[in-house]
Amino acid sequence: MTEKLKRAHLYIEQSTLPLHKIATDLGFGTYGNFSKAFRKKYGCAPSDVKRSDGSAAND
Repeated sequence: MTEKLKRAHLYIEQSTLPLHKIATDLGFGTYGNFSKAFRKKYGCAPSDVKRSDGSAAND
């Protein structure tokens, strides 16, 4: 799970893919599952990272 979340964080920073597409491409069942796991690891929502161009929640 940790590796998938690291990859997701990188994709969010570097791609223009929609967040739900990143979530499904990485094997999360739903965007809700992905968002919950991401928030638990990084302390913010995936959309916060997307809005800030990746400057928030760097691990």
